[in-house]
Amino acid sequence: MMKKKSGTSELTEKILELLRRNPDKFYKTKELARTLGISPRKYSSFRNHLKKLVEKGDIIREKSNLYGLPKPRSVVEGKLVVKAQGFGFLLMPEGEQDIFISANNLGLGLNGDTVKVQLFATTRGKRPEGRVIEVLERGHRYIVGTLRKGKYYHFVVPDDLRITRDIYIHDSDLNGAEAGQKVAAEIVHWDDEFLNPEGRIVKIIGFPGEPGVDVMSVVASYELPLDFPEEVQKEVEAVPVKIPRQEIKRRLDLRDVVCFTIDPEDAKDFDDAVSLARLENGNYELGVHIADVSYYVRPGMAADREALARGTSVYLVDRVVPMLPERLSNEICSLKPETDRLTYSCLMEVTPAGEVISYDIRETVIHSNKRFTYQDVQAFWDGRKTVEPDLATPLNQMRELARTLRRKRMLNGSLNFDTPEAKVILDKKGTPIDIRRQVTLESMQMIEEFMLLANKTVAWFVEGLRTDEGTPPFIYRIHEKPSSEKMQKFS
Repeated sequence: MMKKKSGTSELTEKILELLRRNPDKFYKTKELARTLGISPRKYSSFRNHLKKLVEKGDIIREKSNLYGLPKPRSVVEGKLVVKAQGFGFLLMPEGEQDIFISANNLGLGLNGDTVKVQLFATTRGKRPEGRVIEVLERGHRYIVGTLRKGKYYHFVVPDDLRITRDIYIHDSDLNGAEAGQKVAAEIVHWDDEFLNPEGRIVKIIGFPGEPGVDVMSVVASYELPLDFPEEVQKEVEAVPVKIPRQEIKRRLDLRDVVCFTIDPEDAKDFDDAVSLARLENGNYELGVHIADVSYYVRPGMAADREALARGTSVYLVDRVVPMLPERLSNEICSLKPETDRLTYSCLMEVTPAGEVISYDIRETVIHSNKRFTYQDVQAFWDGRKTVEPDLATPLNQMRELARTLRRKRMLNGSLNFDTPEAKVILDKKGTPIDIRRQVTLESMQMIEEFMLLANKTVAWFVEGLRTDEGTPPFIYRIHEKPSSEKMQKFS
């Protein structure tokens, strides 16, 4: 509910205003009370109020009970993280202790904001504390919640429990929203920490329980962009579907190599394909082929800038918020069957024991023979489904090789976090009708093994580029060895 300015906050303002007029002066309690016109009847509560201001760090008390403004202390900047219980922390660089911010010292700060914090003097060994003195940048443009109607006003109760302030909405700023609806609100005015922020409704999401409202609430909360800027759309529309003959000639042509994609049943884009062939020396040539988006999206293009801003595709229960427009991700770059596509390929010569003895990483062009689902491949292995003879052999060989790679990886100390996942089943209107446990199929594990091996091979390739000046900049994704205590808890 809304917080109204209390007599306590007015008294605080009067005390601070007096001290600011005389920043170098210190007052005795009685002198402060007399100057501010505090009656004898309220003197005891006035003294208690001074003590609370000292505890908050707003004022300090010197010897002989003299009160004044605190001397300037160090001020730090950082991201504010607020907990549902009301208190928060200013996140500090690694190696430094985060700064505790009590609920009373959050000022105008909200969860996710970039703020300035004034540090309090603390005794050695005690966690550093401080108070928010300035908001440099809001962490969220919009706050999603439920619109409520009070006796005299409307207000938005945030969905995020870490946002501990309701947002006051003037009737003129409702923009057609009704009490009980999920909405997105924007803060338009807030300069007094003892009052709630004022805002306006910028989006009506709908009433709770209506199809899609929960998902759209998540979309609005994280400010996920559903549409692409017009500049990006025009740029992508101009991308030709046909691959230039000169580009095919420049690349390693693998269109005669049998390969296929294996993805979830509901996948819309196919960004990787696999191939496997037995060599004359008894080894395998395993190919992992990744869609070459970089040919179509060049540095500096509007689509490139937009992809950088989005960072990743976001998979929700009923939709995908893509990093790139669907004409690229689901069409031109997608490794559809019976279609020529540009790829980057990691071609590895692997022994039957699972050792990579040579590799070649090339720009290629492929022609996928089929689009499999994980269920298709598993059904074939289980004898419940047949596939074309030219695909059956590589599928069976892939199964054996993947088993070898997995066994070898586990013997080398790899951890298997095979935790169950849930899949929400929706009807045609988008209403959840069932929740099913996602079963991990051997076909899924096979693709996982091949992708891991390709990633390790690329890391070896980059390491091989090392010169006297060092290794080229490269991001290695690694996991530190877990502590024995955490391992015991997990098991």
